[in-house]
Amino acid sequence: MTVRMVTKSVRFLPEESEELANLSKASSLSESALMKELILEGIRLKKLELAIHAYMERKTDLRGGAVMAGISFNRFLREIQARNIVVLENEDFLGELAFLAETFDSQSLRAAVERVRTSDQEDR
Repeated sequence: MTVRMVTKSVRFLPEESEELANLSKASSLSESALMKELILEGIRLKKLELAIHAYMERKTDLRGGAVMAGISFNRFLREIQARNIVVLENEDFLGELAFLAETFDSQSLRAAVERVRTSDQEDR
């Protein structure tokens, strides 16, 4: 089976073209191979960035984010943790937090739970 390749073209400023040529020489790759490598890496990073953003906006969970990014669950979890993003996958987390608010008679915890619940209802 033959795979048909598609050609895309990019316009560079002279200084950008010179930088590409220098990187090509330094990495012992042709400019074409280097551009393909850089573009594919950029695509991977953009997919990860979009998946992390979707996770932070609560549009997906960790598994969905991993699928969006095209990486394993564990790798996505490590990427989330590396960015110091809090992972709250426990479905009853708010219930447990509300229980603690009552147990410790904490008005600030009650208010936090209420804010999150109100925010969740507005998002739906």
